[in-house]
Amino acid sequence: MRPAPLTFDYATGRLDGATPMERCAVLLLRAGALASSPMGHRGFSIGAKVVASLIDQRDIVIQLNEDAQFAFPLGDGYWSLLLDRTFNYEAEVDNFLRGVADVDYTFIDGGANFGLWSVLVSSKPFGAHKVVAIEASTATGVRLARNAELNGNRFIILHRAIGAASGARVWLSGSKHEARHVDASGGVNGGGQGESVELLAL
Repeated sequence: MRPAPLTFDYATGRLDGATPMERCAVLLLRAGALASSPMGHRGFSIGAKVVASLIDQRDIVIQLNEDAQFAFPLGDGYWSLLLDRTFNYEAEVDNFLRGVADVDYTFIDGGANFGLWSVLVSSKPFGAHKVVAIEASTATGVRLARNAELNGNRFIILHRAIGAASGARVWLSGSKHEARHVDASGGVNGGGQGESVELLAL
């Protein structure tokens, strides 16, 4: 059974369900995000890893807006930046998508990762658009599916890598969910190392 998650309201900064140790962890992660901001957050993931080692593994669910929730492990070296309310993830993308909220379109979230943009674009403040989230990694796909579930399964998930032609298989490698890549040494349909995943052409 999955342990109960912590919850964090992005609009108000309210943190619920956290132990005293977890509250300290959140404060440390926020401080690390702020301190590393002038350097493009270099070193933040290392600090987050240290913080994560001091607490039990548990998800934190962020209420991004009134119609969007996003979960990740507390102490994740990439997504824990969202605990800093001054941090604007991919600000140029955010501004563009808010600006076209009233346009009728379907959003293809290629390399969706945990599905932040899938969650947001399918939410009411962004226009509640149809979304197809494409993610190559099985492990990351589990997290993506969790975020789809949190938001009423309102977007489609495809377990594929994006390529020039559909049907072939490639090898996915890399230990960090935000930095996985196709292993060129294995080639298409080759005997590479890592996870074998089918290609999908857009």
